[in-house]
Amino acid sequence: MHVELKDISFETGRIADEISPDPQRMEIITERLNLLNRLEQKHRVSNTDDLIKMIDEISAKLQSIQSLEDRILSLEKESQKRYTDLVKKAEKLSTNRSKVIPAIESKVKSLLAELGMPNATLKVELNKLNESEINQNGLDAIRFQFSANKGAPLNEISKVASGGELSRLMLCLKAMVAKLIDLPTIVFDEIDTGVSGETAFKIGKVMNDLSASIQLLAITHLPQIASRGEEHFFVYKEIVAKKTFTRVRKLTRDERIVEVARMLSGDKPTAIAMENAKELLKN
Repeated sequence: MHVELKDISFETGRIADEISPDPQRMEIITERLNLLNRLEQKHRVSNTDDLIKMIDEISAKLQSIQSLEDRILSLEKESQKRYTDLVKKAEKLSTNRSKVIPAIESKVKSLLAELGMPNATLKVELNKLNESEINQNGLDAIRFQFSANKGAPLNEISKVASGGELSRLMLCLKAMVAKLIDLPTIVFDEIDTGVSGETAFKIGKVMNDLSASIQLLAITHLPQIASRGEEHFFVYKEIVAKKTFTRVRKLTRDERIVEVARMLSGDKPTAIAMENAKELLKN
């Protein structure tokens, strides 16, 4: 044992002789150790490995934030590009609207004349909006003005058009639109409100012409219009077990004559009404 201790002492002394003290290096190491201790205390970890792990996590978060900022910047550029494209398309839409408005006004006037309103006029006004006001309609505030009689001033449709005038105007507009867009079916729900006689015949003709290019369903009480359809469905109510049900039944040729005659003269159609119904259904 004594010999071994002597050897250890000798080796230790030799190593000590080879070591050159470096106070500056010692100070640096001490400062680093103190820094590590402070960081471990600050972040509540118990060793250097945990501290390194936390540094990696923080670095990953910082990288994520930087990537997010880059993404936001990219999206802002894309948003501005799309907004610029949107404004260009809205301006083109405004230009195209301005070009077609005269033709629309002329066509509506012509159709209204066919429906017994020779002096009716529709005016479409476009008022340009600021770019900041752009909406689903583009950069235009569109205003429809109407006059039904010669010499009468133009005004908003809702203020000057009667029920019958509004029905005919809507028929004209829908007839024009239906030919330009791909609609499988169009439904007119009592669009003949407020009209009768010769005007009803003319409305029926316009609707019949329109049905050549699109399936058209018309809910009507006018025989002049009902007689124009290729098929006639009768809608009625039926009481069963104290409950009311709405029924729809397709009429035969003979039933259709009776129904049109009822429209002409009431629930008990006269012989003259029956003959008139037959005549209407020939057209």
